[in-house]
Amino acid sequence: MLEPRRVIESYLRSVIPTAIMVALSWFVSVPLLGNAYYLAVFLPVLMTGCLLLAWFGYLKQDRFTAPRQRAVSTPPPTDENDTRSPYARWDGPVLPRSDPGPDTGNRPLTLLWIAANLAITATILYHAFGVGASFFGAR
Repeated sequence: MLEPRRVIESYLRSVIPTAIMVALSWFVSVPLLGNAYYLAVFLPVLMTGCLLLAWFGYLKQDRFTAPRQRAVSTPPPTDENDTRSPYARWDGPVLPRSDPGPDTGNRPLTLLWIAANLAITATILYHAFGVGASFFGAR
């Protein structure tokens, strides 16, 4: 469950990177390439990149990419007091989980907010100003 405070913090962290991405997209498309049509191309490409990074970040948080531990092929010990066994005992305590790894914080959520902001910006530019609607008429 997401806490409202974490959602708001991650949104606030996404505003400046979104503005930087929009400014870079505009700078590459209008002054360098000479056509605002490319702005409507770069924004969705950056949005897709943010979604992919958010997905990979989520998989990292979920420990999906963690290396699997291989089973040890040693027979179980015969001594009842030997605790060096790699196998769990039926009458023993629950084994603790492995270290979850470094906390990545709200990075995937922040990247999702950046992608949403880029999508909203591209939609507003298209519907309000016609950016990306025509290649030849957007000079």
